[in-house]
Amino acid sequence: MRTAILATLAVAALAPTAARADEPCPVNGLDCLAVSQFSATADATSDAFFVTALALPIGLELGRGLDDDSLRRGAAYVSAVGATALTAGVVKLVARRDRPYTYNRHPGVVEYTAQARGNDHSFFSGHTSLAFAAVTSGATLYNPTSHDDTARLGIWGGAGAVAAATGVLRIRAGQHFPTDVMVGAVIGTGFGIGLTYALAPERSLRGTDLAALGAGVAVGAIAAALVPMPADVRLPLGMRDVALAPTVAPGHAGLALSATLR
Repeated sequence: MRTAILATLAVAALAPTAARADEPCPVNGLDCLAVSQFSATADATSDAFFVTALALPIGLELGRGLDDDSLRRGAAYVSAVGATALTAGVVKLVARRDRPYTYNRHPGVVEYTAQARGNDHSFFSGHTSLAFAAVTSGATLYNPTSHDDTARLGIWGGAGAVAAATGVLRIRAGQHFPTDVMVGAVIGTGFGIGLTYALAPERSLRGTDLAALGAGVAVGAIAAALVPMPADVRLPLGMRDVALAPTVAPGHAGLALSATLR
């Protein structure tokens, strides 16, 4: 699967892009390919794939019906996604890596950068890591529920395609470097499979499952790299980061929490 990720992310980095940066690239050769990327449409599309990745395992669980083991399966899924989110958040705060768009000198992107928050939260990709954690946890939990090998391989392949498309679109959006996405994919997969097995050890995993996941990653990443995306910039910006603020209204007080993961 690692080879598939490397190859398809390289294709994504070479896809049609926004205006070129006019300064020497300060990062490595592979990541330099992301500096000229920017697309608000790709950003929004990656959000849609991200939500899909999180929702698919829940839909599979509800589709099979709730039983006495549902609580443990749910805990395994939530633990895998939660541990990934926590790790991504801590690493972003420590690494403080600038996002690709901060090096882009297109006037619209420069204005975007001036308004944006979290400009130094590039490493590693939260969207990608959480997408991989969610779909691999969900696919692992699905394994014992079906004796249909075709359906099982379809779940693993579809899981890889959705998660990989999420990551590639983060590159095309100018939000992440290829290495941000590759590291996110590896960490998310590790938590997704590892924690699910730790909390639900009777789940089975075959070599064919991982092969299907790798094939899905390749197909999803290539498709996301080649589909036309406009090099558009949208202003003004909305909320980008987690915000926790006190609220006061007649008769009560509390906290308001809002977030958009980037």
